[in-house]
Parts: sequence; C-alpha cells; structure tokens
Amino acid sequence: MKSQSEKIRMEQNPKVVKIIETSRGLFMRYGIRRVSIEEICREAGVSKMTFYKYFKNKIDVVEHIVESLARDGLDRYTRFMSEDIPYEDKIRKLIQLKAEITEGISSEFLKDLMSIDDPDFIEWYHRLARQRMELFLNHFKEAKENGDIRMDIKPEFILYMMNKLMQISGDDELLRLYESPKDMTEDLMNFLFYGILARKRAETHV
Repeated sequence: MKSQSEKIRMEQNPKVVKIIETSRGLFMRYGIRRVSIEEICREAGVSKMTFYKYFKNKIDVVEHIVESLARDGLDRYTRFMSEDIPYEDKIRKLIQLKAEITEGISSEFLKDLMSIDDPDFIEWYHRLARQRMELFLNHFKEAKENGDIRMDIKPEFILYMMNKLMQISGDDELLRLYESPKDMTEDLMNFLFYGILARKRAETHV
C-alpha cells in the first residue's frame, strides 16, 4: 500500500487525476464490480498501459478515492470541532458532514466497498478506521469531561456503537429502506446521538 504522501503526490499528476475522477464517477454510479478497467480507460481517454503505470488494479484506485474522501472529511471535522460553538451544534455539523460525504454514493458502491476481500485493502481500511475512531474517542472523552455529553454513558460505548452502525451501512435489507445512502446515514447518526424520542421530550429527560 502507498503512503499518504505518495498518494498526494500521485494525485497532482493530471493523468492520475483523470483516472481517479473517471473511476469515482463510474464506481459511484454502478458500483465497483460492474466497472471494468477497460471501461475506466475508455472513459478517461488513457491507455491500459498508462493505468497500470500508476495503479495495480481497481482496488488500488478505490483506495485513493476512499483516502481522498476521508482526508476531506477529517479536514472539515477538525475545523468545526475547533470552533467556539455549543457541542450540540458540533454534533449537528458531524451528522451533516456524514450525510454530505455519502451524498452521491450509490448503494452498489457501498455494498461493493464493504465486500472487498483483498487482504491488503482490508488491513489498510481497518487502520484508517481505527485512526478516525481514536480521534472521535478523544473528542468524546473531552466532551464528557466538559459536561457536554451524558456522564452515565462511556465514550467508548458511543464509539463502539458508531462503528457498528457504520458496519451495517452496507446491509442490503437496510439499504432497501432508503432512496440513497445519504438518507440512511442521516438516520443512523441521528439515532446514535439523539435516540428515538422526540427531541423536546428527550431533552426533558437529560
């Protein structure tokens, strides 16, 4: 697997940018499995030789796409978490961010992403997820110390549930309930942070 710095350098190459942008559009629309390397090359206007100069296979391209989404999401998350605003507003922004990141992502892409069986990719993806989760955990601990979240709930439990909810986001039965993964993600995040009680009633029981 390439390092993050290597990926950033690659993404400054116009041909690489074209391949990634084309792949992203095709993957988001049709999923990963249904799109061939030949189709990517044809749509991007590059040869297969050029493709293989920069990427080993489709999964290698997927890694760049996921890395880019994660990098953008982390930058935005870090910015609003450092703002001098009420913690509840930060949670609202977190929910909005999760929804915006998944906007345009098809259920086909999400299902294919969760079913990738490449060992290197799985190890890389889990490592990326752990890094993000550690950051969330530290923020939840800080919020608990500041009295912004309930004292009777462990920050580790919140993190665990967030992780589990994201794991089921590729479930076929769940995806069929929604028109888009964006709508599903909003419900998952709202359920995690606000529960099922109506907001006014929930606030009276804090």
